Amino acid sequence: MKPEDVPQKYFEVTKIIYNNGEFAVAFGYYDGDTAVPRLAMRWNHYPDDRGFPLLKNQEPAWFQLPNSSVWFSKMLQAVNEVQAFEVQMKDEFKHEGRLQLREY
Repeated sequence: MKPEDVPQKYFEVTKIIYNNGEFAVAFGYYDGDTAVPRLAMRWNHYPDDRGFPLLKNQEPAWFQLPNSSVWFSKMLQAVNEVQAFEVQMKDEFKHEGRLQLREY
């Protein structure tokens, strides 16, 4: 499931800050509390098309990180590092003529 299609019953997504097709990280608000911004993440297509996590009723959902400025800065830094690594690997694969990474 695409991250933008996940029902926003409890977590309102304001911006998807990372999505490589398999894994996504979003910025948003929990349960209507716009005073407390949060980061959340999910796997888009694992173990099936609904992705993970799922609520008890099997509805797709977002896993929210603890509300702390430490998490925000560390997670955003990690997202930037992952994106840079993916670009580097894609360039190396193309240069070496190996199999290419999947495009989403």
